[in-house]
Amino acid sequence: VDVSLTGKIALNAEELKSVSSGASLAGVLSLALVTLVLFFGTRSVRAVIAMVINLLVGLIMTGAAALLLFGALNIISVAFAVLFIGLGIDFAIHLMLRAREEASERGLAPALVHAAGTSGLALALCAPTTALAFLSFTPTDYAGLSQLGVIAAIGVFVALLSSVTLLPALLILLCVPAGRGSTPRAGQNRFGHKAIVIGTALLLVPAAYLATQMRFSADPIALKDPTAPSVQVYQRLLAQEGFSPHVIHVLAQTPKGAAALAAKAEALAATGRVVWDGSFVPKEQPDKLELIEETNFLLASDLVSQAAIAPVDIPSAQRAMARLAKVAPSIVFDMFLKRAKAEPGLWDTLAQALLSSSLDLRETLTAQLKTQGVSADDVPDALRQRYRGTDGSFRVEIFPKETIGDEKALARYVEAVTSVFPNATGSPVQIVRSGEIVEGAMIQAVLTAFALVSVFLLVMLRSFKQVVFVLTPVVIAGVVTMAAAVLLGLSFNFANVIVLPLLLGLGVDAGIHYVRRAFEGSDAEVSETGSTGRAVLLSALTTIGSFGTLMVSRHAGTASMGQLLTLALICLMVATLVVLPALLRWRVKTRGAGA
Repeated sequence: VDVSLTGKIALNAEELKSVSSGASLAGVLSLALVTLVLFFGTRSVRAVIAMVINLLVGLIMTGAAALLLFGALNIISVAFAVLFIGLGIDFAIHLMLRAREEASERGLAPALVHAAGTSGLALALCAPTTALAFLSFTPTDYAGLSQLGVIAAIGVFVALLSSVTLLPALLILLCVPAGRGSTPRAGQNRFGHKAIVIGTALLLVPAAYLATQMRFSADPIALKDPTAPSVQVYQRLLAQEGFSPHVIHVLAQTPKGAAALAAKAEALAATGRVVWDGSFVPKEQPDKLELIEETNFLLASDLVSQAAIAPVDIPSAQRAMARLAKVAPSIVFDMFLKRAKAEPGLWDTLAQALLSSSLDLRETLTAQLKTQGVSADDVPDALRQRYRGTDGSFRVEIFPKETIGDEKALARYVEAVTSVFPNATGSPVQIVRSGEIVEGAMIQAVLTAFALVSVFLLVMLRSFKQVVFVLTPVVIAGVVTMAAAVLLGLSFNFANVIVLPLLLGLGVDAGIHYVRRAFEGSDAEVSETGSTGRAVLLSALTTIGSFGTLMVSRHAGTASMGQLLTLALICLMVATLVVLPALLRWRVKTRGAGA
């Protein structure tokens, strides 16, 4: 016997298992990849050890804060460890590279003090802008992402605090050597600044059109581990004709109300069948009872005359067995005939074994032909309790007519039913409505975050031009990311909607470092060989390496988060390291005019 389980409880239990195991694996891989990237970026084992210790301390503190606030993690916020590793290392990278760049001239301790005074302002601006991006989900109705936003925001400030306190102490304690200096080449670029800007502008035209085609997928099954037994059973059942887990429920307060509601539901074109308390009572019973009574009159005498198994006519049975043995030769027949000669009673035993079930069938048929009809009181209590509430209400189930194979069909079904029954509920309504809530929350959060970050930057930088420079890579990366996602067949879902606020926070961080150095007035401002360019590149690579590990998760939602985050970060890295320097170099000729 092959027994398989599915349903809400089994699906949720296996989803939590796949999310937890995937997050644990991603966390370990994330830390390993980040460590590897840091080594190749710094070429210093001591510097890597200092930054990894600093990162682990911040991770522990953030995890403790999350448990104190919420008590437990959900299937979305469980990814906070990977997010912290990818985000928390950025502060340490910028401070450490800036200090090592100047340590050869000043010494490590004075270089750290000077780096804190220069890069410290940029870091102090990065933390609240990133936190604002994450906290933008807090006032929305999406609890899972709201909690992750709070945890990530706490992690940002924890990472900043540890990077300006613990990290310098570790760097001095471990005697981290000075790094190589930079030789800026501010006016050089093999592609030309104008070519990059014009090419980017031309690319944004078709990308903006494709970005409008980005859609939100509300299918919760698509986010689960496709190899999980409960998901596979669910898919098999869904493919069977006549089965549908997408059932809509409507409540009525009286039997007459339930009957009227069921009749109205049956009249809908989208309805396949309607099940309620009264649907177990046969309709048109008088006509059916008349046919049963006629059948009983015709068969009653035959049923009574065959109330027992007659004794076996042994000679006739022997001839029948012999003919059967010729048609289908079998050693069983020969053995039975030999034993039956010595034990004639075996024939009656055989007849009883073969024909006893017919007696039960005749008894059942006799009882059924004597029925006087069925009423609601004849429905078994166990079945009735599924459709009657303890408060006296009645539940009516509405099944879809068409096979629900995609989200569009599900939306049509829900819209058709809820347009007549606004208070309808059930998994189809929950899926469609929750998708609308999260999609609205995503738009609200992104617009809120963009507005708050823009105002904050304007207040802190006191320069509209600098704010425009900082936000430009974010806008470019966001448009190109959504366009690329459409081409790759990716869509937003309940898990990966964190991409947009995260992109805003990371993009603003990288832009702040570049723009602040550009407006300081040195040729290092826009050089990819300076500490800022190397820090932005190293931060991007560590973040991609960290978030990319989410793709190894068996949970499809977590894996999609890793895919979209990796795509977004690649677009952001190109926009920050290629497009933004090209724009800033135009500003070099008029340095100080808009500072």
